[in-house]
Amino acid sequence: MSRVTTRARVKQELVEDHYEPAAATPAPPTPAPPSRPISVSSTMTAIGDPHVGSSGDTVRDEDTDMDMDGTYGRESVPAVNGINGMSAASSPNTVHTPNGVGLGHPTDSVEDNRSASEDAMHTLGSKSRALIKVIQKLETLDIDATLPSLPKFVVVGDQSQGKSSIIEAICNVQLPRGPGTCTRCPYQITTSASKSTGNDSWSCKISLHRKYSYDPKYKARSQTTYDRWVEEDSLNSCEFITIHDKDQLEDVLKRAQLAILNPSTNPEYFLHAKMPATASLQVGFSPNVVSLEIEGPDLPELSFFDLPGAINVHPDASEQYLVPFIGKLIRNYLRDDKALVLLACSADQDVENSTAFGFVGQCGAQGRCMGVITKPDLLGRSKHPYIRQILNGEKFTLSNGWFVTKQTSTEELDNGQSITHAEARQREHAFFGQAPWATSFAAYGDHFGIHNLQDSISNKLTAHILHDLPEILARVEDRLDEIAVQLAEFPEQPQSAAHTVMDEAQSVTHAILAHIRGDGLDNKFRSDYKQLIRVLRKQLLDLRPHVVLRTPGYVKPAIEVDSDDEPDPTPTPARTYSPLQTPSKMRRGMNGQPIPSSARAAMTETPRKTVKAEHSDQALTRCTFTLDKLKLSLDRGSNSGLPDQVDPKVTEHFIKQSLAGWRGLVTTLLGKVQQQMAGMLKESIDDSLSTRRQTQLYIKVTEAIDAIVTDALRAQSNVIVHLVDCETYKPITYNPNLRQLTEQAKSKLKTDRRIERVDEYCDALDAKGVKVPTAQERAKKLEELESKMGADKYGREVAAMATPLAYYDLASARMLDNIATHLECGLMGALEANLRNALRASLRVTDEGYCVQLLAEDPEREKMRMRLLGEREKLGIALEELRGWPHRSTF
Repeated sequence: MSRVTTRARVKQELVEDHYEPAAATPAPPTPAPPSRPISVSSTMTAIGDPHVGSSGDTVRDEDTDMDMDGTYGRESVPAVNGINGMSAASSPNTVHTPNGVGLGHPTDSVEDNRSASEDAMHTLGSKSRALIKVIQKLETLDIDATLPSLPKFVVVGDQSQGKSSIIEAICNVQLPRGPGTCTRCPYQITTSASKSTGNDSWSCKISLHRKYSYDPKYKARSQTTYDRWVEEDSLNSCEFITIHDKDQLEDVLKRAQLAILNPSTNPEYFLHAKMPATASLQVGFSPNVVSLEIEGPDLPELSFFDLPGAINVHPDASEQYLVPFIGKLIRNYLRDDKALVLLACSADQDVENSTAFGFVGQCGAQGRCMGVITKPDLLGRSKHPYIRQILNGEKFTLSNGWFVTKQTSTEELDNGQSITHAEARQREHAFFGQAPWATSFAAYGDHFGIHNLQDSISNKLTAHILHDLPEILARVEDRLDEIAVQLAEFPEQPQSAAHTVMDEAQSVTHAILAHIRGDGLDNKFRSDYKQLIRVLRKQLLDLRPHVVLRTPGYVKPAIEVDSDDEPDPTPTPARTYSPLQTPSKMRRGMNGQPIPSSARAAMTETPRKTVKAEHSDQALTRCTFTLDKLKLSLDRGSNSGLPDQVDPKVTEHFIKQSLAGWRGLVTTLLGKVQQQMAGMLKESIDDSLSTRRQTQLYIKVTEAIDAIVTDALRAQSNVIVHLVDCETYKPITYNPNLRQLTEQAKSKLKTDRRIERVDEYCDALDAKGVKVPTAQERAKKLEELESKMGADKYGREVAAMATPLAYYDLASARMLDNIATHLECGLMGALEANLRNALRASLRVTDEGYCVQLLAEDPEREKMRMRLLGEREKLGIALEELRGWPHRSTF
């Protein structure tokens, strides 16, 4: 069966099986037989004389025998056209009205005049309630793209025409009243029956719906937008307050409206601030909405929009722009073909002068509109024919006809009278039981009073919904089909994105921890890391201070050779002195050639020692001490009057000089560690997420791990640099091995100095042609040769360097171990302990929606997928509601 045939069948079932909607264009009302005769005493004076106009003048209906003082004569009023065969004299004190509304003596009509408040709650039948509840459910789903509008009622009218009073009577609520508190923004009022029946069964949730932001410089760009109001992409809704006391409603609504009219102020301020007599307003009117969701025992399921009253001129010339603004606001609501319109016109105003009625015509809404004449107590005798023509449909024809209601007047409220909803309905009931409404207008009695208006609203809204249900159902089904086609273009999603992300995170964690722990026989990361530590150890050894033991000012003598012995002018490279070389070899060179004078001169200098760090491009310059410089420092730094004493401060100075290069060395090491770590992490992530490199998961994992490692490395770098600073601040050790190391260093220095002095002595003799011992012979005759040279005048300087050298060896070993420990524990250990949980938290593995986005190839497309899935879920709920309604057991 085709979709079109199915929709037609559904519509037919809805109409035939469950409800018979009212005709689209009803004929003018005709007199109906009374359903229940109710008497009214001829001397009735309950709550004032209903025949006295607002000016206090007594009126007399031209078609009755009512006296000018508002009382009837003894003879009863005959029934119109003898409807229902009633006698004209059923009772001397009884009036039988053909509209079927009983008007009896207050003491005789208790059963018939049941509580007007209760009547208001029971007006809608169970079918209408359930049907309207479906629409209310659809409104809460926020599926405007598919269902931009749903059946509703919109109440319009000129300012102070009583439209808000109509809603108050229908919904049993109290809207803001008083000077300056008129309706200045749309009110959406939704009522529904509460399930509970206790003291807290009545509640009202008030929310602020902000679709527009205020910009004084903004100019409207279409007929549906407004000057000074910028339409936002999405609706911003916030709950203002929920109350359970009906008496608080009027005050709370005033505060909510002030929050809407002051868009730059936090709404919380108006909820708690003291209400001034005259509140300042940032804007005079607003298109944003105050929403009321009212639940109460047996309340009707209805949805109304109460709009600001139409005006032709504003009293403040600077606010004149509000006139077209309000007009455009009303017209935008009237153009909605899903909106039934309730037009309020005061009885003392000609309809043709109604601005709101003009808007109804401009928007072509007459076919969806019903009129309500308010304030009938202000109706003069001269206007009776005019009102009769309207009620007959001869003038200002509206498809849903005209009604007349009587609400509590402003004067009564201003006089401080506390009138309940039930009392207001009783007064209205009594009012329409008097002439001329019960006499000359008796034929239209079924269009008088809130009770009859509620019945009509119920019928019209139910018929309207039934008419639109097939279209609504079709829109939902069509959109679901479109979404299915769109979703089919996306790759299949895992059953649980959160579980997938969790598994991927676990895989990355395992890969990284395997490198950190050194798992496997060939772990390149661990091997390279250990090599960095070994290089550091070699660099520390290379930076060990160098002591030049050559006697200051000593120049190695050379033997001049004849010209015919002069070799090729190209010199051979100079070689560093070695005690294993004989003086003759030193003089002639290793290849037996004479050493040029330029090369010999170079050998007498004491260059600063520069070494190339292994596996590094960094050139390290170690501290070099010469004996003459040592002597100068010792002489200047000693305050002792005793000879050959060494001041400890000078020793500390030598030590600090020795450690000066450590900070640069450590900084280089930390940079290398970071590079190694980054390479390992990238390799681990690439291997673990090889199929997800184009997803947000790959990006987020990389960012998260980089942040984790960077933080851990920064923390340990600070610690290690601090350790270096501590070492260079002041030499400190309690290691007893320092004494032994110092003695060993002193012994080595003295031995090397003795050899150096003997070599210098022998070189001088050799230059004079004296035969000197060979290197092996010198070692055996060292003491003998020393005795010939005399005491070493640099013995103090040589001994002074023993402690700095010993301390350097001790401190460098200590520093190497500390650095390795902190990197191992503070960096590697911290990652091993924290990586798993930190990565899971960063990836939000418990957030299914976020994990779906992480697994998406394209973030924008994944957002679209999520929007489609969310819309599909809402539309599924809507479809269930729509399909389930005709088959409910309650119908």
